[in-house]
Amino acid sequence: MGMTKVNMLEKANTSLKADVYDLSGKVIDSMVLPGQIFDVTVSPSLITQAVRVYQANQRMGTHASKTRGMVTGTTKKMFKQKGTGRARHGSAKAPIFVGGGTAHGPHPRDYSLDLPKSMRRLALLGVLSQRLKENQIKIVDGIKALEGKTKPLFQSLVTMNVFPKNGKRKKALFLLSENLPMVYQAGKNIEDLTIKDAHLINALDILLYRNIVLMKEGVQTLVDVFGEKEKGRKREKENEKKNEKMEVMNEEMKIEKKGEKVKKTKSEKDIKKPVVRKTVKKKGSPPSPARLPAKQGLRRAK
Repeated sequence: MGMTKVNMLEKANTSLKADVYDLSGKVIDSMVLPGQIFDVTVSPSLITQAVRVYQANQRMGTHASKTRGMVTGTTKKMFKQKGTGRARHGSAKAPIFVGGGTAHGPHPRDYSLDLPKSMRRLALLGVLSQRLKENQIKIVDGIKALEGKTKPLFQSLVTMNVFPKNGKRKKALFLLSENLPMVYQAGKNIEDLTIKDAHLINALDILLYRNIVLMKEGVQTLVDVFGEKEKGRKREKENEKKNEKMEVMNEEMKIEKKGEKVKKTKSEKDIKKPVVRKTVKKKGSPPSPARLPAKQGLRRAK
């Protein structure tokens, strides 16, 4: 059992290995890519949903058409109501006529859709993992040494088999870990190459390009931006500690309040008896109806 587990771990590590190329396009090293970025299995329906949301959010929604109330023109009745033998019409702007308004045409609207951040992240990681399985991700080191020349960059891409020497080329995406103006200048003249910052990519970007070239430092950028962040775990632990402290403080407060109540309780001798006030009857005053007997009260009422 132990051997099988070791073999499985070795296979997992080898599947996440990628060759590291230098600026000349030669393999100089290999590195194991992080599994939290390049070893994620995602449902195809999630990727489809993410692509649909990205494409919908790119729509401007400025399409418009004029209705019969927006068309400029005369408001005169086209011909008299009766006697012509034709169908009655009152306006040349009606949709039935050429030059009239459009019925049920497009109008400006908002096509934007929302997708939770966790779903966007999973869709991106799933596409990156698929590209790595297809051996379409190249890691490049030393790209900062470029001096803004197109030829060295193009030759290195050809040597890495990103672009063929002859024939039709497939589009490639170059991901940078930081803003490098010289790399942008060197790559802007290459027709099928798009250069973008690694922290700005989404699932649609990876799907549109067949070959992905990534800076060695860009791997850590992907981990920092799209990986499992430890900040949330630290906050959870801090919140747990705070809750425990609050519970302890509440218990101490309860104990203190109980002690104060015991001190404040008075002895039986100190407790004052309620004072009962005696009513003094005035001479010659008739008794109140409430104190009369029932019969006398009824007689007085009569």
